[in-house]
Amino acid sequence: MKPAVVFDLDGTLADTVPVIAHHIAETITSFGTLVRPEDVVPYIGRPLEVALAELAERPADDPRIAEIIDAYRARWRGAVDVHGETLLLPGARALLRRLREAGLAVGVVTAKRHAEADHLLVAMGIRDLVDVLVGTDEVPHGKPAPDSALLALKQLRVDAADTWYVGDALSDVAMSLAAGMRPLGVTTGACSEEQLLEAGAELVVSSPDEVAAVILG
Repeated sequence: MKPAVVFDLDGTLADTVPVIAHHIAETITSFGTLVRPEDVVPYIGRPLEVALAELAERPADDPRIAEIIDAYRARWRGAVDVHGETLLLPGARALLRRLREAGLAVGVVTAKRHAEADHLLVAMGIRDLVDVLVGTDEVPHGKPAPDSALLALKQLRVDAADTWYVGDALSDVAMSLAAGMRPLGVTTGACSEEQLLEAGAELVVSSPDEVAAVILG
């Protein structure tokens, strides 16, 4: 068993928050509810079904929600295919390589479905640097519930109390705390330093280089 670090994906390893917000806003607006990209940002990191239902101002069991989700996912797949490696956060590849060279395993826990997350990691050219990937469709409850983090810890065979979880959203901090992990906030995505600290992050940094400094010393 070797130590590990677990990462969020969007806004943490991938510079995708603006792209996600744009496509979600456009999709929901096309179904008749005006939504701006800035309205979407606080919802990033939450399960897609919940976020889109609230943003579209519809009940979660409204059949139109499934249509909105399908339409958004089609837009998103196209965006990943077009933008590819440009979606990778600057410094993220070097960070993952440094961690692995130092003997740490790398996990990713995301609010995306496993296949969608895998598609993004491959497109960005870092899938080979990730040992364990857990998507929201692999657990009963997505973020901020601890289920997906606990599954990643089990697959990595590491103790929660010794493992950093690196994320940019309030749901990341809540999930990692619920799982007993050490939350390391990053301001590369959805939230500010103040927001992440108020949510309970142990530390907050602003770049992959600073993540490496915290973890590797």
